[in-house]
Amino acid sequence: MRSRPTIQTLSLPKTTAVWLLVLLACLPAAGLAAAQDAPAPQTAVFETGEATWAQMLSGSPGEAYLVYHRPDRGPERPALVVRLSKAAQGSAAVAELFDAPQGQAYAPFSLLLQGRPGIPEGSAPTITLTAPDGWWVRDGIANYNLDIQVDGRGIETMWGAGLTRWHLFIEPDAPNARIIVRDTNADGLPDWDWRTMLPEFETRGDLRTNYAERKCDSPAALVPGASPQWPYVALEGDFEQATGTFRPPIVVDWATSRITTLSEMVTVRRQNCAYALYSIDRVLPGPRNSPDFETPFAFYDLSGTGAGYPNLILRTGRAILAAGPDGAPTRQTQAIRYSWSNEERGDGTFDYKVEVLGLHPYESETPIAGGRVLIDAPPYEAFPQWVIGRSWPVVSFVDATAMPYLSSEGIYEWGPGELGSAYFAGSSVGLDMQAWADLPEGLRGEYRLESDHPAQLYLSPIDNRLHLKWAERGLWRLDDEQVIRVANLDGDETIDRWSREAMAIVVPGKDEAASESSAAAAPPAEPTVYETLYALDGYLLHAGADSLTLIETDYQPVLFETLPPTDHDTWLAGREQLAPYEALGRDPADLHGWLDAFPGPRSVIEGATLDHVRITGDGFRFELALPAGHRVTGADLLGLAGNAAGRYLIENQGGAFAVAPLGSPELSFDIEQAGSDTPARVTVRNSGPADVADLELVVQTTRPDGTVVELLRDPVELPAGAVVQKLVNIPSTLSGADIMARLSDQSGDLMLVSREFQTIPTLPASSAVVFTLFRQPGLLSLLGLFAAFVSAATIMAIIRRRRAVL
Repeated sequence: MRSRPTIQTLSLPKTTAVWLLVLLACLPAAGLAAAQDAPAPQTAVFETGEATWAQMLSGSPGEAYLVYHRPDRGPERPALVVRLSKAAQGSAAVAELFDAPQGQAYAPFSLLLQGRPGIPEGSAPTITLTAPDGWWVRDGIANYNLDIQVDGRGIETMWGAGLTRWHLFIEPDAPNARIIVRDTNADGLPDWDWRTMLPEFETRGDLRTNYAERKCDSPAALVPGASPQWPYVALEGDFEQATGTFRPPIVVDWATSRITTLSEMVTVRRQNCAYALYSIDRVLPGPRNSPDFETPFAFYDLSGTGAGYPNLILRTGRAILAAGPDGAPTRQTQAIRYSWSNEERGDGTFDYKVEVLGLHPYESETPIAGGRVLIDAPPYEAFPQWVIGRSWPVVSFVDATAMPYLSSEGIYEWGPGELGSAYFAGSSVGLDMQAWADLPEGLRGEYRLESDHPAQLYLSPIDNRLHLKWAERGLWRLDDEQVIRVANLDGDETIDRWSREAMAIVVPGKDEAASESSAAAAPPAEPTVYETLYALDGYLLHAGADSLTLIETDYQPVLFETLPPTDHDTWLAGREQLAPYEALGRDPADLHGWLDAFPGPRSVIEGATLDHVRITGDGFRFELALPAGHRVTGADLLGLAGNAAGRYLIENQGGAFAVAPLGSPELSFDIEQAGSDTPARVTVRNSGPADVADLELVVQTTRPDGTVVELLRDPVELPAGAVVQKLVNIPSTLSGADIMARLSDQSGDLMLVSREFQTIPTLPASSAVVFTLFRQPGLLSLLGLFAAFVSAATIMAIIRRRRAVL
């Protein structure tokens, strides 16, 4: 613990100067001190006779100095000098702060300069604070109505400077930042803080505007500064304020006599209510500001306790893709992370998150900085409903209730940006799904990428947990070795498959060190599936290692629906809905045990194995392998009594089961091309009764020199009766070439190879044939199909367009 600073108040009449001059002559020459820990500074006040220091603090005209110095040095070798000045009654009060210039170990100050204390000529202040009200402290309250100019290298004044380090690259004494802060209710706590980075650095992506505004009463204990003589200099600290406290903003390295930081004065992440933005484009006074990046960044106290951390955080990643002549955005994307906690008092942990991505325009005009600025972002009070009330083409959901998730910005995992910025920017046709291949232990995530809906949730009776409505797939990391995968088999509103699988977390370096040549160190191509549970229409179906359990039961797939909370009332309502089920979540390590909660006839088929479960238009179907010696106990719901060993197709149409021997898939290819300048169309059919999954379609040609040119490589699913079509672009250099298609399974074994198909050669210009579309109805249909395909692809590219902002 540092000792409290000592305080000296000195008056310097001219007749007392001789011994000070002698003392100065005896001191060693200035040198650059190495940064090291230093004891708490001492302070000395030097008055010029016009007004006392106390009078100047309260607003009297005059000039005086406050000198901070290390105990091993006197005030003649100060670490920091504060010069207070005020020209006349009613004018602004000015505080100029001088620290050690480049190459020196102490701040410029002369105890006797023309007969009075002062700053040597040519010295420039590092920070200038102007108090328009004309005073600094009254009735024990510090004035935080301040206009601040910071000049100089190495001073962290903006959020993000600690990451990009731009403050280390400006010239010494060059403009650093301009800061305006206001305390609108004069309680000694700033209410808004607007910061502008002054260096241009046009080719850099630094945050040029920070803005933070306190939006509710957040109790904060005032931390004493380095001296009670002037409350704006901290004893120690960094850029961020701590939760529940307010520390003076000016931070000095007392070992090197340099100002290092001008801290945030309205904390963003560590109070319960705040409206903020961090923009790469500067926000300037006046209207028509369209800030980008984190605009807005909003924090809410849904519980209304007025203390602690927020329990709702909305973090936006805004990218402006195009703007009109007036600078207003014409196309933009937002990725918004929406994290909330159900705790009464925000404790810094979060329970759930939805994260959305879309292209909704900002249409609001929101005043900030006391009305000095208009931005086009949604206002604080309306922003949660603005997000939750809209449909979004990409949504993810994360449940973190299995273990405390401590964060100052919400739940990070499984944000849309992790899928690859190139895809959302329209420069890639594929998503980087590897980014969503896993989660940290205890987290459960789901996502939706192929439909456009609000970020709605529902509680499933199967596992008694919240899920994302219309989710397509998801993952729950149970421990280092196991996960549960979930899937939506029919693309409707609810999850209908849970699969517990082995998927060990690979620790880089550890597994390889065990055995560089061991195949066991590499993850298997197919995970080990321990058990799978299917929620089908009127039935629950469980497949274990060597048995099948089927229950006929009447259940509702949704116990209740809800939306993420947007205010106090919806937060309370959501907690009340969820409370009866919070202790009833089913054991994720025992999917078979989930069946015990559902009454109804039960059939157990020992020795049976299950494959290709699929939901159809009016029922479902699956393939069943019965070994010799299989046994049916309980109700014979499938009617398998007396069936011999073999593979069977089980279909349920309208509630009735049909059992038939399973035939083989019947695969076939067709390749056609309408013209030399149109893509070839490859059609693959499965005319047989058995499903085929996890296939890969490859289309290629071979040049005359033997070089193989791959034209297409795509995954293909071929359920029974399915027809899949793929368009293959043929480069003009390959017109007239022979192409061939092949289907392979996951092991690389060929399932089907097409006959060679010759693409249509490009005709020479002199012999080109002019087609009249209305005389070629087949060609017209094909071109119409292709045009529709191109239009759809263009729309999807626009929907998924996004900059790399995360």
